[in-house]
Amino acid sequence: MSDEPSKHRRHVRIAAAILAAIVAAAVVFTYLSYTAAFTPTDTVSLTAPRAGLVMERDAKVKYRGIQIGKVSDIAYAGNEAKLTLSIKRGEMRYIPSNATVRIAGNTIFGAKSVEFLPPKEPQPTSLRPGSTVAAKDVQLEVNTLFQTLSDVLNKIDPVSLNATLSALGEGLRGHGDDLGVAMSGLNSYLAQINPKLPTLQDDFAKAAVVANIYGDAGPDLARIVDNVPALNKTIVDEKTNLNATLLAATGLANNGTATLQPAADDYIAAIQRLRAPLKVAGSTRRSSAASSRAPRMPSTGSRRSSVVSVRVCSCHRTSCPARRRTPTRRAFRSSTLRVAPTAVVCRTSRPSSSAVAGSTRRSW
Repeated sequence: MSDEPSKHRRHVRIAAAILAAIVAAAVVFTYLSYTAAFTPTDTVSLTAPRAGLVMERDAKVKYRGIQIGKVSDIAYAGNEAKLTLSIKRGEMRYIPSNATVRIAGNTIFGAKSVEFLPPKEPQPTSLRPGSTVAAKDVQLEVNTLFQTLSDVLNKIDPVSLNATLSALGEGLRGHGDDLGVAMSGLNSYLAQINPKLPTLQDDFAKAAVVANIYGDAGPDLARIVDNVPALNKTIVDEKTNLNATLLAATGLANNGTATLQPAADDYIAAIQRLRAPLKVAGSTRRSSAASSRAPRMPSTGSRRSSVVSVRVCSCHRTSCPARRRTPTRRAFRSSTLRVAPTAVVCRTSRPSSSAVAGSTRRSW
């Protein structure tokens, strides 16, 4: 009978130990599941400015509002902070490689999170494990702002601040109208400047181009400046010869003026008289060029001949006005003129070019 209670107690102890082991295993499993120990992750490094960065480990990492990982480590180096992000391995392929990163809080006083923002033109490649990205901006906390403001106010003397504000108030008192006029004038100036802002931007861009050109030509300009002392020394050394040259040039100019000035009116008149013969020569040259292009007729011996353009109609109608105005072959045969026929189409008929050419040949 004594063995049965001891055996019962042994079974109870074993059951209690098994239950404790199960509870401990459940707690450990729950903790590991909560910390994503069973989820395969890849690490990505993030650099951010130190100012305004108040973040703890295990902060959320989001993409399009969905948590895809957490902040596993934070290290500070000078004015920068380096964050190690643990991102789920299956979520990496959805993040473009040119995605921007923003560190901001959900509320004013809430904890911050790291959020990947999709770019306007995403690249086809995705974010790779082990890469390093930089945060675009970091939201300042309200407590950081208050701390900075408090530090500034602690360095200001209240008496000096009161005196400054009092002087400013006295200076503005009674000058509201003048201040309003000044603000109105400033508004009109800005209204005139605003339409010209694109032109100013274009000028600034061109100024940058000009500055680059001068920057490229900087070595040449430096050499020119370096050669200026040598040039000045040469001028100083040769100042006697230079003075003699300038005096000789001045004397030559004076002699030329004294020689040409008495006959200046005659020179001008001669040039004006020369214009008429030049015009005649030019018109004669154009006439000879036109006559060389016109068809030539057989010569009539030693008699002088001229070139006359005759209008010949190709309609072969006796009632045609152009045909009636055309001289006959006999009249030209007894004349000293050499005729260059020109085909003309009358108003009643429009023959083809071949017909006009044939009519011209038959007329002569």
